[in-house]
Amino acid sequence: GVLMDVATRRMGGDIMSSSLLVTVILTAFAWPLCIATFNVPNTTQSFFAYLAVAQFFAFATTSPLNGVILWCVEPEQRTLSMALAVVGMHLLGDVPSPILVGAMLENLPDKSLTMTLVAMWMGWCIVLWGIAFCLARRRARRLE
Repeated sequence: GVLMDVATRRMGGDIMSSSLLVTVILTAFAWPLCIATFNVPNTTQSFFAYLAVAQFFAFATTSPLNGVILWCVEPEQRTLSMALAVVGMHLLGDVPSPILVGAMLENLPDKSLTMTLVAMWMGWCIVLWGIAFCLARRRARRLE
């Protein structure tokens, strides 16, 4: 909430751009922590500490992202946009990921390497949400 308020004030009231910027920032904090979770010295305490902080930042992106999904369409289409977003997330994330991660675990020699590669995939989120931020910011400037 506070981060959104600060970003929105700096963006001149552009809530969609500021939401995407907050998402990029939170994911940028989560990404190295997710990678570190599987590469720090092997103690249970350090694993869960890194995992808890990484998941905090990763899951903190849900509110701004849901806002963007709702704000980028007309009010009468918001229900459909949220439904399609949820179906898309499950089809692209929940369905293939256990199969792919399982195949990687069976075929790569080190489980830590497998989980590091899975965590590194989060880097695409930063890139793609960064592009979405730039496009939303450009659109907001055009509409001003």
